[in-house]
Amino acid sequence: MKKMLFTTAVLIAILSSCSKSDTGTGGVGTLTADIDGVPTSFNNSVVAIHSSVGGSNPTVNIEGFQGAAGTSTGLAIAAASTTTIVPGTYRTPGPDNPNQSVSLTYLVQPANVLYGATGEAPDTAIVTITSIDANSVQGTFSGNMVLVTGTSAVTTHAVTNGKFNAKFYN
Repeated sequence: MKKMLFTTAVLIAILSSCSKSDTGTGGVGTLTADIDGVPTSFNNSVVAIHSSVGGSNPTVNIEGFQGAAGTSTGLAIAAASTTTIVPGTYRTPGPDNPNQSVSLTYLVQPANVLYGATGEAPDTAIVTITSIDANSVQGTFSGNMVLVTGTSAVTTHAVTNGKFNAKFYN
């Protein structure tokens, strides 16, 4: 599961470093959540990406930023499975779902502080995909993230009421 958190963090870094000719608000969609009870939008540069973890597990990543990609705080969600990603609820592997994994990644800028949830206690995450096709993905998410890298007095964040609606980047 740490591989998924790393993969998601790398994807945020790649997207945030992309040079764009527009104002950095590319991507179509919405990504919102309550972070520690505060409604927060990451509606700039919202994108969904098909990828794989370890070269074989299908993964869907959804990412967005509060401002221009590369200079603002971003949030990423990932759901992976050993089979095709379909509508349903994705959690950390366990006795009832050994073939799934999820992660939440929250990159706070300009401090470059990274929080994550991979489902390994105490950080947990749940992603529910309500609709997915070749063009877009919609769903909900929640979780508890812990400080992964950087320095901050805040060591955890609770994420509730998360919603996403994103087009796949092709």
